[in-house]
Amino acid sequence: MLSLATSALFAIAAIAAGLVLYDCWLRLRVFFKVLKREEALLKAGFVPQSIAKETRLRREARRRSFVLHGHPSVLVRQAEARSQRALG
Repeated sequence: MLSLATSALFAIAAIAAGLVLYDCWLRLRVFFKVLKREEALLKAGFVPQSIAKETRLRREARRRSFVLHGHPSVLVRQAEARSQRALG
C-alpha cells in the first residue's frame, strides 16, 4: 500500500512538472514572437515609444517633500529641542 501511494505521489509530481514545463514553453514561444516582431519593426526604422510614466518632463517639486517629511535640519532642531525639554 505504501509503495502504491509513493508511486502515485511521484506520478502526480511528474505530471505537475510536465505541465509547468509546457506552460513555460508556451510563454517563451509568445515572448519570442513579440521579440521577433519588435526586431522587425526596429529594422524597418520604427522607434519604440517610451511608456508615459517613464517620461518625466520636469522634476518633482522639492518643497512638497519638505512639507510632507520635513527637512533634515528641521528634524535635527526638533530633536534637540525635545532633548533639552526632557533634560529640564
